[in-house]
Amino acid sequence: MKELGSIVGVSEGAISHYETGRREPDPDMLGRIANALNVSVDYLMGRDDETESPTTQKIDLMFRSDIQNYLDRLNAKNRALLEEMARKLFELQQQEEKK
Repeated sequence: MKELGSIVGVSEGAISHYETGRREPDPDMLGRIANALNVSVDYLMGRDDETESPTTQKIDLMFRSDIQNYLDRLNAKNRALLEEMARKLFELQQQEEKK
């Protein structure tokens, strides 16, 4: 969390608030987080592929096919950080879907 916060320019506490749903990032922050994680904002938001253009779908498929390659290149600390963030984002998505 600390590393992502420093990359996107916010405190570790702010990232924690985003992960726990106590605060939602503004659109600009979502863009910075997506860039830091090398994913699209749509991906962070859990939007369906059906709403994306064919080009975006193709890029997304290329990214998904490379996920294991990306994970293999991460050190243990960064992999754990990514896994924690993914869990928190999934929890946020589930909370939003219940609203």
